This record gives sequence, C-alpha cells and structure tokens, in this order.
Amino acid sequence: MLTNLINEAAKGTWGAVDSLLILKDNKLVLESYFRGNQWDKPHELRSLTKSLLSAGYGAAVSLKLIPSVDVSVYEVFEHASRFDNPHPEKRLMTFAHVMTMTAGLACEDMSSPTNPCGSRLFASTMPWQSKLEIPIWQRALNLPLANMPGTVFAYNDAAPVIIDGLLSGLAHRETTDFLRMVLFRPMKIGDRSSLFRLTSRDLIKFGQLYLSGGAWNGKRLLPKSWVEESTSVKWQFAGMPPGTGYGYFWWISGVDINGKREKIFYALGNGGQAIFVVPTLQLVFVTTATNFDRYDLFRGPLEMLKQFVIPAFSAQLTTPK
Repeated sequence: MLTNLINEAAKGTWGAVDSLLILKDNKLVLESYFRGNQWDKPHELRSLTKSLLSAGYGAAVSLKLIPSVDVSVYEVFEHASRFDNPHPEKRLMTFAHVMTMTAGLACEDMSSPTNPCGSRLFASTMPWQSKLEIPIWQRALNLPLANMPGTVFAYNDAAPVIIDGLLSGLAHRETTDFLRMVLFRPMKIGDRSSLFRLTSRDLIKFGQLYLSGGAWNGKRLLPKSWVEESTSVKWQFAGMPPGTGYGYFWWISGVDINGKREKIFYALGNGGQAIFVVPTLQLVFVTTATNFDRYDLFRGPLEMLKQFVIPAFSAQLTTPK
C-alpha cells in the first residue's frame, strides 16, 4: 500500500510532491523525498504557519503572558496604537474569534483564488492609510468590520497576522525567536527553520508533539488542555458531518477506520503542505509539495491519507473483546 503511495507521488498524480513522511507509534516508518528535495531542506509552509501560531498562543497562555482566548483583541492592543474604522462591536472581538476565522473583519473569504486581502495586507501601502511604517498587525486591525464577531466563518490572511503581532509583542521578540525558545530548541528543530519554513522532519515532530498531548521526551511544552481545546471543533461546517470544522487554527474532520468514523485534525498550507494527526492509529502523516495556487490539487494530501495511509495501518488495530 505504501509502495503504491510512493509510486503515485513519483508519477505526479498529486502534482509536484516534495516529501512524504509517516510516524507510527512514535517511530518514523516512511520518509520519501522527490524532485531533488532532502531531509535537511526547509520548505515553505504558507498557511500551515497558522497552526504553529496556535501552538505559540498556547505556550503564551502557559507562561501567563496572556490569560485566555477570551480576551478582547482591541483591549490588548489598545496601548500600542489607535485604529482606523472604529466600531463598538470591534471591542467584542476575542482571540478565540481570530483563531477560529470568525473575527468579522472585512478580509474576504480565501476560498476564492482571487482573494486580494492578503496582498493588500502585505503591501507597503493600504487604500485607507498613507503611512508606510504601519506594522502589518495594525493594518489588519485597521480593517473595517464586516460581520459581528463570532457569526461568520471566513478563512483569511488577517487572522494569523494579528496573532503574530500579539506573540511578538508579548515576548518582546520576533515570533520565530519566541517559538525557538519555547518549542523549537527543546524539540531540536534547527535555527535554519522558522515560523515560515520548516523541514519535513520538523513538521513530523510538530505533529508528534500534538499527538502526545503537548509533551516531548517527558517534558511538557504545551498544556494538554490547550492541545485538546485548540484541536476541537469551535466552528462546525454547515452541511458536513458532526465533528467537521475548525478549531484554533486547526482543521478537524473524521475518517473511516474499520467501519467507524474517527477524529483527525490537521494543519494545511497552500501548495500541498500538511500535517495530519490520527490519534486512533497513533499516527502522523506529513506532506510537502510545490503546487502553489493549484486549487485543483488542494485535496491531494487528504486523498493520500484516506486512500493509502489509513488502509495501510487500520488493519493493525485490534478490536477489544
């Protein structure tokens, strides 16, 4: 089964796949690279970065840098700056809203390939601002309010920018440096890696951290309660089976394992970057690829998981008598 997976990836069935890794019962049982990629080469992550930011938020809560996800975003940032487009309901926006993509800011739903919000945020000027030195998190918080916080799910680029700004401000250092201190170095993730680029082995370690409930080699790096809370459904997708939705920058769904629907959670990034955590099988599956903006291949990593990885290991489960 796994040989077929490797062969299909090499053939280009899912486009430009760069790596496939599987961790089972805390052991690396598959590590394959394609198209000249190597184990020590950091890979662009795109939106998979959001799940790293979620971990960073959990670490900040554990360190008591911030009390909880229910804090008002604008009250926390109020000391730093005034914001454009004031609206009384903006003060109701919490970090839970931000990390569940329900903040309500006017940053278009990224399900459309033509979404311009990200490019505007990362541009040097904004339509409503002439200053060039405005921090990107402030540009995000300057956005008008389109919906009452907590009422509409809209996957967007403003949310991670806000959490990035929060973590860097709380830690008084770049978010990558904060993650190095609380997560990367204890997990022996090298300094070549960053918030935006990790090796495939780094990604499998990150999945293993979440599979183990936030513990690493006997040391607690994240509260178990945070791992459980952030990977539980906070926004249920309409028309989908129960348990299919979004947590705190994590996707949550279910897969069929021996005739029973079992929970999985995963991190995704444009182009084919994915970390799947399958607790029932004690398994982590990582893919990296260079299919950027190939929306026709968006489901490739999930197809690999369902068609090849799950069947290869589900037969090993023993049914309790």
